[in-house]
Amino acid sequence: MRGLLVLLTVCVCVSACGGDHKDKVVKPDKDTPPAKLEAVVIEPVAPTVETGVRALPRFRDDPRRTVPLAYEWYVNGDRVAGVGKSLLPRERYRRGDRIRCRVRPDAGGRWIKSETVQVANAPPRFRSKPVAAFDVPGEFFHQVFAADPDNDSVTYRLISPLGRGIELDPDTGVIRWRIDNVPEAPPPPAVQPSGEEGMAVPVPLPDPPHPPLEEEQDFHIVRLVIEADDNHGGTSHHEILLDLRRGAEQVQVH
Repeated sequence: MRGLLVLLTVCVCVSACGGDHKDKVVKPDKDTPPAKLEAVVIEPVAPTVETGVRALPRFRDDPRRTVPLAYEWYVNGDRVAGVGKSLLPRERYRRGDRIRCRVRPDAGGRWIKSETVQVANAPPRFRSKPVAAFDVPGEFFHQVFAADPDNDSVTYRLISPLGRGIELDPDTGVIRWRIDNVPEAPPPPAVQPSGEEGMAVPVPLPDPPHPPLEEEQDFHIVRLVIEADDNHGGTSHHEILLDLRRGAEQVQVH
């Protein structure tokens, strides 16, 4: 009797735990269909040594799909050794190079080629630094510097204001300006009789040689605009806003 009771207990436990219950059988998942790679897009379409170059695969069945892929990069027709990922390192190309990529799934299949893109010129970039205090009357001295990503030589040019005696060395970026006094606002328009009693008309005066900033309307505020040119069509601009009453920099922006 005791042996029968033990056997019955074991059978009930196995059944309750779902050992052989047909409702607990898990059906295997269906096999995932193979990836259908349709195209490879290079971004950006006009890369520079600053932007980097990336290959973006496009799949026919699902644009967001991700599968292991093999990449081969070519620069000027030569395969780039040691690069098998979607990003081409910046040190592997330079301005003027022609770049393309081909991609296929790791599991095998047909190689898909991208269009060829050409590396464009990158303009110089100014590096901001504080402007030292200066006296008025006195001399304002400052040096601007722009680094070129393509390692081109940079030439500097003063855009505005012109005609105030501001000197800018085109090679070094050194600015010198002898300031004798703080500019004053021009006098109001003169008024003279028109010949009729009780009537007068304003007589416009010539424009001042150095008009103020339109947004400031303060003649003691001077904005210096400097251009950097890499001599390959790339330029950038730098602005320094000065308050001549305070003899110090107010704002410096690119």
